[in-house]
Amino acid sequence: RMNKEKNCNETPAVIDLRKQTREAYSGSKKLLDYESGEIVCLSVSGIGKPGGEAYADAIQTLYSFVYTLKFTLKGAGLLDFKILPLECKWGDFDPATTSAEDWSWTLQIRVPPEVTEKQIDDTARIIQERKGLELTPPERVIENGGRWLQLLHLGPYEKLGETYSLLMKEAEQRNLQPVSGRHREAYLSDPRRVAPEKLKTLVRLCVEEKRRDFELYPN
Repeated sequence: RMNKEKNCNETPAVIDLRKQTREAYSGSKKLLDYESGEIVCLSVSGIGKPGGEAYADAIQTLYSFVYTLKFTLKGAGLLDFKILPLECKWGDFDPATTSAEDWSWTLQIRVPPEVTEKQIDDTARIIQERKGLELTPPERVIENGGRWLQLLHLGPYEKLGETYSLLMKEAEQRNLQPVSGRHREAYLSDPRRVAPEKLKTLVRLCVEEKRRDFELYPN
């Protein structure tokens, strides 16, 4: 059981992480250019086709943990928070030349930094006791902040590449370059309930100023 350091009768204030970086979860159709600090996420990594068995299992694990964690902590009077959208951080590969079965990904749901590794481990035991599921706990990962270019993609996931191309062009025009392995997606729609042409996905590209040649080879 989780350590109940506070009175269970107390209702903790609800933490809304969206308010800390409003641009990051904005549904604006305009291109956004913003800075964000480091964040804490529940995280499950894997390899395989999006929508495949490993991918689906990772999603089930994340949602099982984040909801159980939220309501257990709230019931103990320790912490309460709004659950944010599922996100994906993609590995550093070329989807045009890499088989979908070999795509590497890390699925994440952001949580307050107050959430501890012990609380995550305790949640695994609670899930096993209540639901009979033996799930490997997601990692508690701290993701670095940075500068992001972001666009809202409206439509099927198969056409996300078009939005990435727009972001790459915009980065070039601003004399920016993408940071390797730092492109992310946040899924605002449930594909089980929303038609493909109406799916909303936030596409983020982490960028930095282009280095000039003399900066690449310092004395």
